[in-house]
Amino acid sequence: MDKAATLFRQLAKNPSVIRSHLHKTQQDCYSVSTVWSQRDLERGESVKFNTTHVVFADTQKAARVATSTESQEELLCSLSPSRKQKAIVQQVKNKKGDEKQYLEIWGPNGKEQSIDLEALDKHGKVYDDDYFSCLEWSSCETQLVYIAEKKQPKKVSYFDPKKTKDGDEVVKGTEHEFLEDWGETLVSRHHPVICIIDLTTETVKIVEGIDENMSPGQASWAPDDSGIVFVGACHEPYRLGMRACFIRRSAVYYADLKTNNISLLSASDRHVRSVRFSPDRSKFVYLCNDAGGPHWHCSQLMMYDWATKENTLVVHTVMLPDGPDQFPGIYCVSLPKKCWADDNERIFLPTAWRSKEEIVVVNTSTRVVTRVTNDPQYGCWVILDMYDGMILATRNSPNTPPHLVLGQVPSAGEEHTISWQCLDSQPVTYDDISWEIVVCQGEPSKEGSGADVVEYECILLKPSQTGDEKPPLIVFPHGGPHCVVAAEYILSCAFFCKMGYAILIVNYRGSLGFGQAGVLSLPGKVGSQDVKDVHGAALQVLSTGLVDKERVVVMGGSHGGFLSTHLIGQYPGFYKACCVRNPVVNIASLLGSTDIPDWSYVEAGLEEFKPHFVPTAKTYKEMLQRSPIAHVDKVKTPILLMIGAEDRRVPPKQGYEYYKAVKARGVETKLYVYPGNNHSLSKVDCEGDCMMNMYQWFMKYL
Repeated sequence: MDKAATLFRQLAKNPSVIRSHLHKTQQDCYSVSTVWSQRDLERGESVKFNTTHVVFADTQKAARVATSTESQEELLCSLSPSRKQKAIVQQVKNKKGDEKQYLEIWGPNGKEQSIDLEALDKHGKVYDDDYFSCLEWSSCETQLVYIAEKKQPKKVSYFDPKKTKDGDEVVKGTEHEFLEDWGETLVSRHHPVICIIDLTTETVKIVEGIDENMSPGQASWAPDDSGIVFVGACHEPYRLGMRACFIRRSAVYYADLKTNNISLLSASDRHVRSVRFSPDRSKFVYLCNDAGGPHWHCSQLMMYDWATKENTLVVHTVMLPDGPDQFPGIYCVSLPKKCWADDNERIFLPTAWRSKEEIVVVNTSTRVVTRVTNDPQYGCWVILDMYDGMILATRNSPNTPPHLVLGQVPSAGEEHTISWQCLDSQPVTYDDISWEIVVCQGEPSKEGSGADVVEYECILLKPSQTGDEKPPLIVFPHGGPHCVVAAEYILSCAFFCKMGYAILIVNYRGSLGFGQAGVLSLPGKVGSQDVKDVHGAALQVLSTGLVDKERVVVMGGSHGGFLSTHLIGQYPGFYKACCVRNPVVNIASLLGSTDIPDWSYVEAGLEEFKPHFVPTAKTYKEMLQRSPIAHVDKVKTPILLMIGAEDRRVPPKQGYEYYKAVKARGVETKLYVYPGNNHSLSKVDCEGDCMMNMYQWFMKYL
């Protein structure tokens, strides 16, 4: 175990990029300012640090300047349009230990302004999540727009004898009133409001006129700073979980700051996100797809012309690409903050392309989509910034942690010729890990959606071998189920591979990046099609003789845990050990406790979820039949369960239920519960503990 702990400590030092910005210092010379996150095992937390690179574009030379230093926690950060100022929202504790939020403006000579947002007494905490939050400068650089919790009246007991300050709004008897939120990781998001701060007067204005049954977010300035364009998410009639659920009904709206009128700019019956204005502010693009159904669809790219007030479909939904080299559609969480080329015509964005994450460019005039990256050495690219004809990104692969690269945007039609300049002379690469993408064929579906979808992929990582002994195999299906694992650097996979295990990451049918038909092929077949795909991939790799067929184990989280527990039930004894994190084990019992009850209906293949539904006995029966718990009597495999005590997506009772079921049947089992952790189990101390416990569990039974 000491060797494993030493290795994990070493790998945990590899940082990941939080954000990075380009600055032009002189002709053909740029500086790159980057904020990184790094695990600190001693402190049990992630720390942030800054780096600065100087890049000479004409000579293709780059150098890191100065020593990296730890930076303060920044909730939000935004460069002004001129890139001469930076706005940040800081959260710090005062002498009393209370958390306070400050808006700070930084310039070339240091901090220019620091505004205590709580002292202004206009709103609650500023949002810093991935869905609602924003921090955007006006074009005149005197105002900023952001999202915060609505100021609530003070809630006290009917019998509270304390007197309140003059002007304080007090409501008695409501301190225990339930407030709806947006679920997993968004539990404090009850009533967001759009806030505009004037930096010259240091005053805040709340945008009025927004429907109370709508949660606004993702705000940006309209042309000439005349108003605010934002995305409004509907409550209808109560809120469901938003995290990783790109199907909640929402629309693009315009708030006129002079008249307080709210105008609808998009369709109102779909899901939208990621409004991004062109550099000349004449138009904006956004992602759009159907509301309801599987929680992640192939997205459309829409464009709104500010002058004509017309929406245009730029990129259609791709149902089934003709082959692996054909564009499979758009599957990104959001568009990059800076995604437009300087010509106001082209959009650069990352998207899942089968088992890779590639950069593509969309010409909004010709509607042509071109693949920009296609390097067999790298499986995942992420755009960080675009400025002055340059594009800043990271790239990585299963054996290469993320590193910064810079490229010059070529003319239209030549984007595939971008030459990427690595900003560090020797990025980390683990030569003792090799990887490849394996194509698999599933059983054809005889009926329903996805009847023509048979192909899927998996990513095989192999350790270097010095002797004749074959490595054991860890089968690793992803969660979702409608997501995808790209051929990217994953700490857990690198750790196990360097400890001598081969890893098989399975992107079964229903994963993103293979066309919308692939996504739609799975609902109604969970517990069957996806289970057969994962097991079939394992058998295909075992048939090559590259791994030890007698030493096969399985691990997964969420729907990956669902599949792992299905596999040990449907194929008794085949998998020698199993480790699961926050697994779905009973779709029926999950229905009444999760923040996404619609998931249970969709994936079980039942009728479309309606908020007023009361489940019937037939509903529960069909959900139960598709659940791992239905196969628990056949389980022989020792199983380790890891549960986040604060999980709203797959509440802890799912893990407890399975633990009790297998233990009652005499199966070796152990359960770990992590306080303060939600569905991702991603806190640094929890992540390390999970990793070591999984390694020990596998070692015990192999």
